[in-house]
Amino acid sequence: MAESGIVALEFLNYKITRLAIDVKPYVKIVIENQAYIDWKFYHSFQQTLHDVGNDIYISQLALRVACFEIGDLKPLPSERDEAYVDIKGEITGIFKYHCEANLPNEQKDSLIRFQAPAILNPYLRAAVSGLLSFSGFPGAIFPLMNIFEMARQENLPINRINQPDENQSTGQASEATEKAADEAE
Repeated sequence: MAESGIVALEFLNYKITRLAIDVKPYVKIVIENQAYIDWKFYHSFQQTLHDVGNDIYISQLALRVACFEIGDLKPLPSERDEAYVDIKGEITGIFKYHCEANLPNEQKDSLIRFQAPAILNPYLRAAVSGLLSFSGFPGAIFPLMNIFEMARQENLPINRINQPDENQSTGQASEATEKAADEAE
């Protein structure tokens, strides 16, 4: 096969690994009369795992959506850092490379570091949006996020597990990878 340099990143599967909402009890009454809530959005990236033995990448993305003020309801001084409504979601995705050419790990890592969060973000955003809707809250308009720039700033290294030259730790890493793969199926 000729080296054409074609690289494909296959998105195998994903699982929402966390989706929770926390609402302060006294907010439930106030929120019914509010058409608009000032939502704040926070993304965070987790370190990507590269299971070398199975040649898959496991990537995670977290999203927090919080409301610190609702209409005239302002936070009490003791609760300034606490949200009236706090939603936390996490997603894990499994990816695999298909390369016709022998691509260096640095280039693969760069591609997965930027593309995996961009691929996972819409799935997590839909899950959080659905949770808001099913919980009776007015819709939230999710701002456009420059996932590429955020991932570039985070610049998390890829953690390689289950490498062929590993001895005893291979079994432990393989168990962790199998568990993540089972959860994603």
